[in-house]
Amino acid sequence: MHDTIDHPNLQAALRCGATLYCPESFDPETLPEQHKHYRDHLVYMAHIIICRRIMDRRNRGGNSQDGFVGLKALHLRSMLGRQRYQAVIKAAIEIGLVESDNHYIVRRKCTGYRLGPTHRGKRWRKVRIRNEWLIRNRETWRLKQKEKITEYVHQHLRDWLERVEIDVPDDVYEGLKDEYQLMVDFVRDKYFFFTVDNYGRVHTNVVNLAHRTAKLRQYLRFGGKSLVNIDIANSQPLFLGVLVRKELDSSAMLSSDGELAHTTQNSFFSIHQPSIPTPTPTSPFSPYDGRKDYRTGKHDLDFYLELVQDGTLYQFLQEHAGYAHLDRNDFKHEKFFLFLYGSSRASKRLYRTMRQFFPTVVDHIDQAKAKGQIIEPRTKKNGEVYHFDRSHAMLPRKIQRMESDFVIKTVCGRLMREYPHVFIATIHDSILTTPEHVETVRGVMMEEFEAIGVCPQLKIEDYNVLNAACGCAR
Repeated sequence: MHDTIDHPNLQAALRCGATLYCPESFDPETLPEQHKHYRDHLVYMAHIIICRRIMDRRNRGGNSQDGFVGLKALHLRSMLGRQRYQAVIKAAIEIGLVESDNHYIVRRKCTGYRLGPTHRGKRWRKVRIRNEWLIRNRETWRLKQKEKITEYVHQHLRDWLERVEIDVPDDVYEGLKDEYQLMVDFVRDKYFFFTVDNYGRVHTNVVNLAHRTAKLRQYLRFGGKSLVNIDIANSQPLFLGVLVRKELDSSAMLSSDGELAHTTQNSFFSIHQPSIPTPTPTSPFSPYDGRKDYRTGKHDLDFYLELVQDGTLYQFLQEHAGYAHLDRNDFKHEKFFLFLYGSSRASKRLYRTMRQFFPTVVDHIDQAKAKGQIIEPRTKKNGEVYHFDRSHAMLPRKIQRMESDFVIKTVCGRLMREYPHVFIATIHDSILTTPEHVETVRGVMMEEFEAIGVCPQLKIEDYNVLNAACGCAR
């Protein structure tokens, strides 16, 4: 059991009860007599399954409504009670509230749960619980989750997040899918979550809203004001180019006799991230090879970064790889991202074009994806363990680390220190702020980009303009 913590939120919850979500089809007041004393615990079981499907990215995306949600036994014991949690799970299964896959692997997979057939896919409603012991455990767990956020810039972003509001018109709300309505309700009810993944990316309610249905961004508010989104154009290709140049610069820092040749002026290039083996003068992407494109007279990496900063990389590749007939977004997601994050040779035409014009970049991609770097154990349904090579994930992880370090630690960190009164929230490679602070945030972003030698385009999306165009400005 958690050590309890005295906190104003906890005391308020103990006085008024806590509000949880459960399917409309489940009425906790009509439980069989032998299960009535588990009323609040059963509501919590339904609540945690519903919420995890929204909050945990591993339970989203391609997974269907029928997918199981992994719940750690340690968490269930701490919430429901060490002596009680198995009885609660058994009761939930008996009354058809949940189903279990009855499958776990020590330290690798926790048991999966999903709502029962009667309740799966149903709308939800709010139910108030008053079990003091359960409320205390839940609020204590939430406070301890906050304490895990130790970096100042993350605490700063989380504090701003908890003041975000949402103002979705009733007709728009009614037309949303059930899960989107729940995401809106989370913000309305101030039920926020804030997590940082292994690669520095921050995942929040705002990120969920933005990624699942971008049109909901325009209804986000801070202090009653609509927000403005400042987005880095071509961010993934940009950070790939910066990453390649960083590796080339690091290999050029030592002269042939081992002495320091030069240093970079910007601390961003000292980001603590896993590095690939340092190239030698004879390696494929050595800075000494003098590769120049005969058409432009420029080094192919400089030419690549020039196209990225001009916003014309995708158009250039479409024309030269024979994909001019595709929509830009279709090419970006179906071809370029597959080339970058999947098998580089998935699109042979694109690979040949990239190899022809940008050999330095392609050599770096190939080396970063070399097999044998990331081997993960997997388990078949029959329990047999096999090893899966996920080395192709090395490059996207490094790009994500560089992106998050720049956006969060560099830009947001500076904004926190120099402009602590300016509201900011991140959506991975973009920053949300209020209209009066757009130029401040944009100026800091451009200054930090200039410090690392690039000048990308920043796309400004003013949601107040969108609201006015839709006739739903408040």
